[in-house]
Amino acid sequence: MALLLDGAANALHGRGAYAAAEPLLREAVSIGRRTLGPDHSDVGQWLNNLANIYMNTGRYAQAEPLYREAIEIGTSALGRSNYRVATRLSNLANLLMETGRYEDAEKLFREAIEIVEASLGEKHYMRAARLRSLASLLIRTGRAAEAEKLYREAIAIGEATVGRENPHVSTWLGQLGNVCRDSGRYEEAEQLYRESIEHMVKAIGVAHPGVGGVRRELAALLLATGRAEEALDEANLAVSTQERAFGPDHDWTGAAAGVLVASLAALGRTQEAAEARARYRLDRQPADKA
Repeated sequence: MALLLDGAANALHGRGAYAAAEPLLREAVSIGRRTLGPDHSDVGQWLNNLANIYMNTGRYAQAEPLYREAIEIGTSALGRSNYRVATRLSNLANLLMETGRYEDAEKLFREAIEIVEASLGEKHYMRAARLRSLASLLIRTGRAAEAEKLYREAIAIGEATVGRENPHVSTWLGQLGNVCRDSGRYEEAEQLYRESIEHMVKAIGVAHPGVGGVRRELAALLLATGRAEEALDEANLAVSTQERAFGPDHDWTGAAAGVLVASLAALGRTQEAAEARARYRLDRQPADKA
């Protein structure tokens, strides 16, 4: 039953149905602990998967202890050099990155890459995924040139192993688009964003929050290049997608709403901009977001 619950939850998670997936994974963990014991390798996997739900909905404090427990179980049951443990190390590193602990995150990302290289080889898809994660950290720590190289390597491996249309590889295209946009290569960035959105919509649906995230970045690019009307269209789609997935008060909805407000202001629609700012509480203080 726990295996079935985990499988169903992962399918829902892949479609962005986080609220529906969460109780299934909670039950899987509960059943696993009762029937297999708290240190079983499957329990570690289900804990990791539940932590992914928390991570992908911005609940980092709830995700971190589950990732750490999953790593501890995996290390004991499978060995630290197992590629499944490497995935958990990378997941925890992503969380550390999101919470500003860059040095610790980088150590874990590099360890995960080394484990995958040793166990699966340099051309394996899982190594590509780990390279992409490290690239995200390099961006945040001001090493854009190194990051771009890793993004391109990850995309090349992903294209060769699972296809360019794969939703994960498509996401990486959008992230490479951010690098190009931020270095002033707007035409290349726009092409990457639009390709990313096209592939993701086909693979995981137009309502997936990942699609909303790329639309937000595309809207920001369009606004920066003086195409406020087009930016507004994309920003509206981004906001509606994120609001449907996370609600109006979530930070990721607010990020999309910020681009929406800027687009309205650029078009001189100040009243609508003020209304959107109020609706999504963009003037709230950080303490209000707890």
